[in-house]
Amino acid sequence: MDLAWLADLCRLPGVSGDEGAVREAVWARVRRFADEAWVDPLGTLVVRRGWDRGPGPRVVLAAHLDEVGLIVTGIDESGLLRFRPVGACDPRVLPGCMVGVGPSGLAGAVVGPPPHVLSGASRRRPADPADLRIDIGATNRSEAAVRVRPGVRAAFRGPAGALGRLFRAKALDDRAGVAALAAVLEALRPDTCGPLAVAFTVLEEVGARGAAAVARGLGADVCVVAEATAAADVPGGPSAGTVRLGHGPAITACDATVLADGELAAALAGAAAAGGLPHQRRAGGGGGTDARAFQEAGVRAAVVSVPCRYLHTPASVMDPRDLRATAAVLAAWLARAWGGAR
Repeated sequence: MDLAWLADLCRLPGVSGDEGAVREAVWARVRRFADEAWVDPLGTLVVRRGWDRGPGPRVVLAAHLDEVGLIVTGIDESGLLRFRPVGACDPRVLPGCMVGVGPSGLAGAVVGPPPHVLSGASRRRPADPADLRIDIGATNRSEAAVRVRPGVRAAFRGPAGALGRLFRAKALDDRAGVAALAAVLEALRPDTCGPLAVAFTVLEEVGARGAAAVARGLGADVCVVAEATAAADVPGGPSAGTVRLGHGPAITACDATVLADGELAAALAGAAAAGGLPHQRRAGGGGGTDARAFQEAGVRAAVVSVPCRYLHTPASVMDPRDLRATAAVLAAWLARAWGGAR
């Protein structure tokens, strides 16, 4: 697993609706494995390999390119930028975040009233994004307007790389899933590859819109979504028995938007067990994935996720062993799915 490439991928801005830089980096990585590829009108990159070669089920693997972030909505007279969140940003972590604004990645800081001027009750509440601004160092509206226009995205900035034996970066949701699918493509041998499409989708964080646009046209039999999921081993996390770092990928039974195909989820767990690969089960909890869009298109769908701490913040954390195991489980399942049909 190329963690240096993953770190570079996480550093790129890719707030929903502005995924171009991430898509280009992924295409540069996987293009040599494509029999055919295209970018659909919304921006999803689809890579197909052996699609008309059989026998075996037509499989789609999917992971999303986009990340949560901010969009600039206006400029105050003082030169501060108004914004609103794109996707489910955690308002508790916004004050003090560094962001890159617009195509040039202009440095900005998310700021709000200091605690000295807040009442006791206000100090205890999470900041309301409507009361926050992005400071780009401008002193008035005219100066800021030369550098930024409303509608541009602002992506979190932060270090990407090792944190002890773990790995931290912004946008591990879902660059970890993207990296897992790139690793699967790299590992597949031409003589064992059945009909495969890999969809690197857009706009997942705002309702799986990219997946919805591409799901019906692919003509797949099954879909497995590679995702990042919230780990419970954090302060105030759920009780024991839920997803934890270092215990392998989580195979979803259900979440807030989907009931995974039971046979498909069992086959993924069976492939992991047969290969001696660590894995765990995820049942319940919030969140949703592109699996919903594929199910609504009539495609059997399941989800395999890399456990991550602190999702949707500038510093998510994962265990690289879980990422490697995720790619290995997917590759093992593919071999069984295609081999069983031959």
